[in-house]
Amino acid sequence: MYDTLTHIDKQGRVRPELAMSWESETPLRWIFRLRPNVKFHNGEDLTAEAVIDSIAFLKSEEGSKFYTASEVLNIAEVEEIDPLTIAITTLKPDPILPRRANLLWVLPPLLLAESGIEHFSQEPVGTGSFRLADWGVTSGAAEFEAFPASWRAPTAIDKLTIFIMQESITRLQALRSGQVHVAEQMSVDLVSEAGDDNLLLYERVAPNVAGVAFRVIGNEESPVADQRVRQAMNLAIDRDLIVNQIYRGKAIAAGQGAAPMVNGHNPDVEPWPYDPERARQVLDAVGFDFSRPINIRIATGISGNDDLIYQIIAQNLRSIGI
Repeated sequence: MYDTLTHIDKQGRVRPELAMSWESETPLRWIFRLRPNVKFHNGEDLTAEAVIDSIAFLKSEEGSKFYTASEVLNIAEVEEIDPLTIAITTLKPDPILPRRANLLWVLPPLLLAESGIEHFSQEPVGTGSFRLADWGVTSGAAEFEAFPASWRAPTAIDKLTIFIMQESITRLQALRSGQVHVAEQMSVDLVSEAGDDNLLLYERVAPNVAGVAFRVIGNEESPVADQRVRQAMNLAIDRDLIVNQIYRGKAIAAGQGAAPMVNGHNPDVEPWPYDPERARQVLDAVGFDFSRPINIRIATGISGNDDLIYQIIAQNLRSIGI
């Protein structure tokens, strides 16, 4: 439904979206030129004003609660050069501002001013290929219809229905029965079954890194506040087992928070080796209290088989006494 100023392709490169081009005029000033003849679902035109108002909203108190607000903290000013050109001035040099712009969703300025952001939770309006027809509060399936005036209008699909199905096996059965035509995030162990059904499979490497984060700053009493404890926990994790058994070799063991196609990835950082004996030695050396439990709260269902990943992690940690 929505578009952003830029787009990150599968190779991690910044590509045009609502912004056709951009250039750094000075270390603190960027010029973005917008795509012409772009229409919002309500008929408004995409203009410099729409981008200015969208950024201003994210910098407001009301907009600060949205996760994309962090991407505009360094923006000091947004100026209209002409109806399709803006200048963004930053507080300090930001060489990856065009990359950050892939998270800057642009909203229709007149509707935003008239109705406020609460309107968009009920009747979202963007510039995308499809517009919302029905949230599906009673049916459980959201209905969308093609937006012919979109700059990337659909050519083969008139209507789109989205079902929420939590389990991979449920999504596979829906494919088999013809209830749906496309299913996302299938668990790897079901991929071979899907192939047996002559279903078309599409694989891509997602720019995501699974991990467990601990709040240790200002929490010095935490059992993992000592960096060496966290290092021992890393040594205890059998990443090869997760990669080869859970993901059938289709994932990559990570040694950092940035995936290979993400800006900031350091190819010289290797994954932690699997060395439970050394992990136990580290814990003994720091005087770790093995009687003290560590509680880790996990959200699953984000990627296929992630519940199994955390079960393995729990087993690995138990093997070194945690």
